[in-house]
Amino acid sequence: AGAVVGLSTGDAEAQIVYTDISDTTVMDDAGWPNTGLEIDFDGDADPEMYISEDPAGRSYILFATETTAGADVFDAFLGTLIQFGSGGFYGYPFALSAGAVIGPATTQLITGYSAGTITYASSDPIGFVGAGDVYMGMRLSLDGSTHWGWIRVEMTANGAITIKDYAYEAGVNVAIEAGNMGVAIEPGPDGTPGTHNLSSIYPNPFNPQAQFSLEIAEQQNVSVAVFDALGRQVASLHEGTLGAGTIHQFQIDGSNLPSGVYVVRAIGEQFTDVRQVTLMK
Repeated sequence: AGAVVGLSTGDAEAQIVYTDISDTTVMDDAGWPNTGLEIDFDGDADPEMYISEDPAGRSYILFATETTAGADVFDAFLGTLIQFGSGGFYGYPFALSAGAVIGPATTQLITGYSAGTITYASSDPIGFVGAGDVYMGMRLSLDGSTHWGWIRVEMTANGAITIKDYAYEAGVNVAIEAGNMGVAIEPGPDGTPGTHNLSSIYPNPFNPQAQFSLEIAEQQNVSVAVFDALGRQVASLHEGTLGAGTIHQFQIDGSNLPSGVYVVRAIGEQFTDVRQVTLMK
């Protein structure tokens, strides 16, 4: 009782640029680090990064192709640092699930590195091998502006990574969901026009903050609130009109809440939807 969830919402024009590269597998690149599969998010023939395997098959590395001021590069990825023995730390991108939010509220960013290791020798600490389709989240600098994107990959075994597709949000510093290809809101199961898209909550479990987004097909009055496991409302995130054609971003702050399961409920004039999230302190 008396707990408060802090919140912030933001609306931004969404314009996702999507590229399908038809399942390209990267293996045994003898020319690394300056060769490999080019990833050109914005399609300007100036790739922001490579995905490459060293000749011994020891690791996959993400390389920025340019380091000069103002160049188009990837300058951070969602991930963690892992130390091997008494050696140095290696940056590993997270294996994200579809719907994970990649954007300004992201806290676990690896910066200051020109490369990230996906696997090292036979070690797979993040869990890419055998996980099926997973996503790597990227922060990009394009024409001097910050953008967020994802790359979908599958690794069936060490030494064979398949790149499926990738996308980035053309809006400056606007979040993107892993797997969002910019497709319009899908029709309902009975073929009627789609009404909304409520994203997954990320991270989940979280401590102390999490974020999610809501997109609606038509402008309408919408209520977005958080409830505890007993059905008691602990916060109102929005009450009023939301516009169509934008991604509305929300943040949950669980600093003053106890650990437990919470439910986010979004109710509009045309829809009702819920997502469950766990606060773990």
